[in-house]
Amino acid sequence: MNTMAATMEPAQSVARGFFPMRTIAVALALCCVTAHGEKVAFRDELTGCEMWRMSDYGTFHEYGHAAKPFSYDGRRIVCREWRPDGGIVVIDLAGGSETVFGREHRGWKENPAFVRGTNAVVYIAGRQDASIFLYDIDTAKERRVVKLEGDARMPCAGVIGPRSEYLLLRGDLNGDGLSDWGLKPLWTEEPARALCVSSNDCVHPHTVSPSPDCNRLTLGMQTCHPDVLRRVRRGERLTPQQLAVDSRYQACIAVVDFKTGSAKIYPAKNAKLWAHEAWSGDGEYLHMAGCSWRAGVDAPSVPIRIGDGEPSDHCGTCGRSGRYVVGDSSADGMERLELTDLWTGEMRTVAYISAPTEPAGKIDQDHGHPAGSPDGTKVLFHSCYDLVNHRLYAIPTQDIHAGDSVIPVETTEGFAPQGKLLIGHGYAGKRMTVSYQRADATHFHGCDWGTDAAARLNRAVKSDVIRKGSHQMTDALGRLFPDGTCRPRKDYIAVVKRPDPPRSLVAALVGEGVRLKWNPPASHEEIAGYIVWRRCGAGAMERLTPDSVSVCEFTDNKPPRQSKLEYSVQAVEYSGLHGDHSSVAWVEGSRAGANLADSYDVPGCAYVTPGEAPKSDRRRVHFSVPIEGRYALWARSRAHRDAETLRVRVDGEPLPDARIEGSDWIWAKVVSCQLGAGEHTLDLAREETCSIKEGNLLSNPGFEDGLKGWRCDETVTSVDDTLAHSGRRCIKLSGTLTDKKLFQAIDLEVKPEWSYRLSFWMRGKFTQSEAKRYNGPHPNTLGRFAMLLDPLPYPRDWFRDGNQFDEQWQRMDIVFDSPKQAPGSRPAKRIAAQPFWCPGFWGKQAGTVWIDDVSVTELGPRLRPVKVTKLLVTNVPGYVPKGLDGREACPLPRAPLIPVTGLHQAARAGDSITLAWDAGRLGTRGYNVYLNVGDDCPATKYFQKTSVWGQTAVKLGGLTPATSYAAKVFAINEDGIAGPATTIKAKTAP
Repeated sequence: MNTMAATMEPAQSVARGFFPMRTIAVALALCCVTAHGEKVAFRDELTGCEMWRMSDYGTFHEYGHAAKPFSYDGRRIVCREWRPDGGIVVIDLAGGSETVFGREHRGWKENPAFVRGTNAVVYIAGRQDASIFLYDIDTAKERRVVKLEGDARMPCAGVIGPRSEYLLLRGDLNGDGLSDWGLKPLWTEEPARALCVSSNDCVHPHTVSPSPDCNRLTLGMQTCHPDVLRRVRRGERLTPQQLAVDSRYQACIAVVDFKTGSAKIYPAKNAKLWAHEAWSGDGEYLHMAGCSWRAGVDAPSVPIRIGDGEPSDHCGTCGRSGRYVVGDSSADGMERLELTDLWTGEMRTVAYISAPTEPAGKIDQDHGHPAGSPDGTKVLFHSCYDLVNHRLYAIPTQDIHAGDSVIPVETTEGFAPQGKLLIGHGYAGKRMTVSYQRADATHFHGCDWGTDAAARLNRAVKSDVIRKGSHQMTDALGRLFPDGTCRPRKDYIAVVKRPDPPRSLVAALVGEGVRLKWNPPASHEEIAGYIVWRRCGAGAMERLTPDSVSVCEFTDNKPPRQSKLEYSVQAVEYSGLHGDHSSVAWVEGSRAGANLADSYDVPGCAYVTPGEAPKSDRRRVHFSVPIEGRYALWARSRAHRDAETLRVRVDGEPLPDARIEGSDWIWAKVVSCQLGAGEHTLDLAREETCSIKEGNLLSNPGFEDGLKGWRCDETVTSVDDTLAHSGRRCIKLSGTLTDKKLFQAIDLEVKPEWSYRLSFWMRGKFTQSEAKRYNGPHPNTLGRFAMLLDPLPYPRDWFRDGNQFDEQWQRMDIVFDSPKQAPGSRPAKRIAAQPFWCPGFWGKQAGTVWIDDVSVTELGPRLRPVKVTKLLVTNVPGYVPKGLDGREACPLPRAPLIPVTGLHQAARAGDSITLAWDAGRLGTRGYNVYLNVGDDCPATKYFQKTSVWGQTAVKLGGLTPATSYAAKVFAINEDGIAGPATTIKAKTAP
């Protein structure tokens, strides 16, 4: 199923001319636009999300994990070809054309990254004998930046610095056998230098913050065991696995000072290792597995749990605003693309991107590893998403009960005529296999459910019915082609939101014309220009600008004046993605005005850093109105409890308080006031004294009265009068510690969405342990114990490995968050503080530990008192906002559906046909083409699909000689919606 997508020339950009060294010759065939890149538009069948496939059927690409694949203006993506002799691939999102380079270098190409503010890409070539290269797409010139020695490598972060002045390197940079990290100037010949060197640590850099300073990054600090260090200092070269033996791990955040060449390192509490983490776009937070850590503060960063949903497995930055991260999640067996709002904790499923199947070892199916574009409108991911009709699994068309002999499904395209069918929840739960014989394209007949069908089905789906429309069934071959070969991952883009509309549109009469002015949206790095629309009276909107305008003003020189004129402006990205319409500016006779409904983000996270009990909270947002008048200000907000009162100021002047009711996010009117044209400031504040129980909630926390108030197995417990951390006594646990628990019950009503801290001092050592670590056997004793506040949910790092403490007193500190109270439920009235517990499921453990000065303290609410996330400014009487940005209630114009005219067969060959048609209406984004190759699968027989951008012809290859085909062509309008189909019969040459 090979296709050749029509291509467009890459968008022109200014050449930098910054290659003073001798350039490396690159073959023309490797640098020009090739036929492999494409951009095929379709929509996710469950969510309706607009999707683009960026890899064709015959080849595929993959971007590096945790990398930033979008260029800094969002018009291109960078990835690599998945083969040892492949190159680096840059795809132009306007039309899908592809530029390939680097194939002439031996070895794998890894970690490609755009250099900030340029069209240059830096990447590493080779593994044993590696070098880092810099390639300029505009000039097709390349130079080697540095040849790497030893185990030095460039991590996925690639470049660092406000103007990408440095390459980030990791490895043994000073020859001491331990991994360091350092910098290599990108634009000069200065040598690389180690930035962080320790006598007992291995340091591993990960990702770089996208903040304007671009000087923050994540580090993994690995403190090696003395036995390992002795071997290294004797000159023994150890593998990373050997270095990991009994190592202590600590995740850190580093802030680099480029002037002094130094770095400050801050530990991130309750995070031993960074894994699949993502920075917020403003560089203020680091997000991983449902928690965020504050960055760049002169204190250890502690995790903030965001939301109450299932955390994503892999996260990526989505937009520079700092509000969103994107992740993939597979809690129910379906791989989902999730957008997480860091300011509210809300999670939204954007699209379903794959379905895991068995046998997992044979299927080249991985998580999506998503990453967002600069304005946060698009997300790139790789997946086994179906290349034909976006699925290779069966979807029931009606409820299915155990014992049914027929399983009706939407399609079985790609399934073998007979075989096995898996029914279950993917990763979750146990799956069952049934035999089937495919009688037609929409049913499985004669399935063998076995004698215990009901029990097997219950175990598989945890229900006695598979509901209509569920994605629970998949061919046992999963993502395999009929010949048994693996169906590879491809690159896809999901449009998570359209570009924001321009703001503050205003019209003014100028002579015989009308002059329009507007402000750009808050995020506009990907915006190529603006399209201006006009409506006369009750007529339809017509486009005034054939090409987009790059400035924020436009003059309609001689408009008709016999009726009311309405104007709207739409932003368009370099990728061709059109945004929502702005508010309407109008002219009627000698009067001009605007029907305003502009939306603004209200900055600030809704969550409190654990330990920061807020006494007051404030929110400030700047907004603009184009004309004087009376305006209503609405806020998307929620109350922490039943209701809250917020103090309101506009431009520093106090106005009546606003009342927020309900614990769900709603639109509430904050104030209605008279405003003059220009910039304004809204301040919302809440003065609050949190009702927090002060001090330690435990009795006898230092064991001065022995075990009074505490419970523990007497066979392992004793009071020690010689080694107390403070006071006279401490508690000692020794011997076999398996299933032993030290705890104290506290009478305390647990408040919803509240934070509590458990802390204590500990020393000791395990002498026997069956607890295992991911790095396998180790010569030194490890051990593991748990710390809990029962029944509060387990936080991150609720257990400690024995190598994290020794025979010196150390403080253990962990924060617990209570969940949101479910309707009808009652809060817990008692909690059990457990500073030490060795569960039996970790195996037999023995040793001696001392514990002292245990404390449980209330920290206060997890959510800030002021919870406002969006501001809607309007002068339209009676307007009530709807939707996430409040503009869903606006009567926004919709682009008309576009039929294709003049479709005909322009040429043919033995293996291809060429179709052509008339140019569509101005504003047509592209054309989708489907081809019918027969009736092997009647439900989805139009299966060969491509998209055409910027042209009105397409060549479809890989066909059979002397064969008749039916083709359908759909035009795509500005909203990404395909119009009515135009069909044609075509035939290849003999």
